[in-house]
Amino acid sequence: MAYKILSLKWRPEHFSQVVGQDHISKALSNAIKLERVAHAFTFSGPRGVGKTTTARILAKELNEVSNINDSIDIIEMDAASNRGIDEIRNLRESVNYAPSNGRYKIYIIDEAHMLTKEAFNALLKTLEEPPSHVVFIFATTELYKMPDTILSRTQRYDFKRLSFDCIKNHLEFVLKSENINYDNESLVQISDKSDGSMRDALSILDQMICICDNNITIDKISSSLGLVSNQNYFKILTYVSSRNSSELFQLFDEIVSTGLSLYDFMEGFNKFLNKCIIANSLKNSYKNKDFLKDYLSYDIKLEEIDLLRIMEICLKFQSSMRHIVQPRIAIESLLLKLSYLDTSIDINDFLKSLNDNNLEQRVTKPLLKNEEKKDILNQNDSVKSADKKNEVSDIKVDDSNKSLNKVDTSIKSQTIEKNELKVLKKTDNVKKNYLTIDKISHEWTNILSSITKGNLFHSLEKIKVEKIDNKKIVIVVCDSNEFMFKSLLNEIDYIQNCINKYFNTNLSLELLMEENKKIDESNQKTIKKDTLDKDHPLFMDVLNEFEGEIIK
Repeated sequence: MAYKILSLKWRPEHFSQVVGQDHISKALSNAIKLERVAHAFTFSGPRGVGKTTTARILAKELNEVSNINDSIDIIEMDAASNRGIDEIRNLRESVNYAPSNGRYKIYIIDEAHMLTKEAFNALLKTLEEPPSHVVFIFATTELYKMPDTILSRTQRYDFKRLSFDCIKNHLEFVLKSENINYDNESLVQISDKSDGSMRDALSILDQMICICDNNITIDKISSSLGLVSNQNYFKILTYVSSRNSSELFQLFDEIVSTGLSLYDFMEGFNKFLNKCIIANSLKNSYKNKDFLKDYLSYDIKLEEIDLLRIMEICLKFQSSMRHIVQPRIAIESLLLKLSYLDTSIDINDFLKSLNDNNLEQRVTKPLLKNEEKKDILNQNDSVKSADKKNEVSDIKVDDSNKSLNKVDTSIKSQTIEKNELKVLKKTDNVKKNYLTIDKISHEWTNILSSITKGNLFHSLEKIKVEKIDNKKIVIVVCDSNEFMFKSLLNEIDYIQNCINKYFNTNLSLELLMEENKKIDESNQKTIKKDTLDKDHPLFMDVLNEFEGEIIK
């Protein structure tokens, strides 16, 4: 006889054998017993939790058969490959025929969400008014893709993800029945790897039995499952918290050298961080007792909020790993970045630290700095400095008015600092606004680099600063013709803004042509040519043709 894999061999045959879905098994059993069976069901939930298996058991119980394959009245359809309207039309035609042997004609439609919109619409009338001998069972892993019009015509049962303990206990039962040796840590890792799916857990177990030769141990299955021991993860977290990058990179290289998938490393690290957070939060939980004991045995200088920040960064990194060209380099950079994260500070602890002693230190220190500044500014006034120092000592001695004097002294020190800052700012502004002809001439090349509009740069290459005062800058443009100068006048506001922006000033600009011939902007639009080119042959030909004369 051909070998049958564990997921098929140990597939439940009765409601009592279904693992982890007691709420559904009990409800369906009572419905059959009370003869309150609906005409259509929707079974939804994650993969491998018993949806199709429960549908088959329900069909067998309704038609009272021991083997579903022996009944021609139980029809299974895979909606992924039979999703069109033609298949549904054939189904509608067959619905009208009475069952051959059983009480009901039962249609199990697996992956029902794969049906097309037209196929669903074709089913609506049949689901709303089905024959009394027909039962529909829809099984789907993506309930949100099912139309509401279909769901409202069916009785819905939501299958839950199987718990860790439920999977682990069932694996123990299977291994004992198969007479296979195992250790507890192996079952823990297999149950965790299955992610709530019994079918996945049995498939992994089947594979591990072949690898371990009927003796399952954690050492043999670690490389196959892509596992990193908690001890190594504890060390990584210790090196991260102590910023020991040398040991961190050395340990990571040893882990990767075993052939471990980098994605499995990040997935395991995120699960490990989650365990650390839960173990720190549930310190009195018996379930996390051993893990917490191991955690405390390492010198991990991280608070719960720090672990949360690290896990959020790692989860975000894991989601983008599939698009990274050099994942190992990216993970090494990530680990180094994690080791240089600053420690988080709880705001409540920070506020509690603001006690009277700390307040006194914060008030006194700025005061002393202000006294030093005053000593420098008033070197010849030693008496005033001594009085101020005495006032500081009086504040420390007078316990009755201690807090009042501190506040007053703090206000005085802050006022002194503000006044000094104002003086410095005024001095800086005076220095910045104090322009000379030489300064403008010296900086003119740099000013030109900021004038990028049109050909103004070339027109202003040769200039001479004629005059400067508090309101205006007068600049003479050299080697310029009337056309070029007119262009400059049209853009005088732009040139003025560039100069003011460079020197942080607010001065007006006046442009003159060379030889101090100022051209008013209002007269530029009507510039006339004073002389005519009498030597031009075309001019003289026209003059002679029309018998004209030159009027001066």
